[in-house]
Amino acid sequence: MSISNSAVLVELNISAWTGRKLDRKVTAEVTNGKSANRDAARVNKNLFAGSDRLAEINNYASAARQEYYAMTLPWSTSGTRLLPFKQIFDFKDWAGQKETEYGTLVDTFLQEYSTLISAQAFRLGSMFDAKEYPPADELVHRFRFSTILLPMPEAGDFRIDAEAELKAELEEQYRVAFEERTKAAMDDLWDRLYTTVSHLRDKCAMEKTIFRESTMENALELCGILTRLNVTNDPELEARRRELEKALAGTSINSLRGDEENRKETKTKLDNLLSKMKGVGLC
Repeated sequence: MSISNSAVLVELNISAWTGRKLDRKVTAEVTNGKSANRDAARVNKNLFAGSDRLAEINNYASAARQEYYAMTLPWSTSGTRLLPFKQIFDFKDWAGQKETEYGTLVDTFLQEYSTLISAQAFRLGSMFDAKEYPPADELVHRFRFSTILLPMPEAGDFRIDAEAELKAELEEQYRVAFEERTKAAMDDLWDRLYTTVSHLRDKCAMEKTIFRESTMENALELCGILTRLNVTNDPELEARRRELEKALAGTSINSLRGDEENRKETKTKLDNLLSKMKGVGLC
């Protein structure tokens, strides 16, 4: 099937001010005090040390990127990802919610900005420098959260006026790159599946181990997301996904914790699943 008819490209753009600044004076004091070269160390100052407001924004951005990677597939080194049509409505709901929540965090930070700066004068001591804090109306432009959906081009779609030989060469180059990127996207799914099954199997193999609720939740969540991200409708991937779902259907995290027979039986099912995955994708 043509991926161009079953997916779009998507870009996530998140920008945030880190609130960190190179302190040249303290850096010089450290290197001189240790008789070291000038470039042996760098002291980066946290302009909001002891405050959670800016950290919350940056942590939120980092977590959002990880969720974005989980909902999409790799496509290009520029950061563009592949988004199957089956996932598009969930993705749009997710993006809208994240953009709103991110904006709320930024608004809260900017509303408290002047108060936070005053507090830093005490927290940073002699390292405090008011000139290192941009005006709030300038700072607002350093925060951004947006997503862009782009159409998926057909392989060989070159709208250029060129000699037939050159056009054929460009089309061939794009075809090869297209196929390589498609394979990389599907390999990513196989890798997610193999990693999850291996982790769960290893847990079942240990006589004394801690089974966290998230271990089972993550495995079941993966079963759902593989259905939506299988952009080429790979029957082998779908078969292995169903096998994992079936292996987990008759058990629970509590039975894995307290029922040795159930744990052994689940391990056997997972071993069989892993053996079928050998040599497929990145497995």
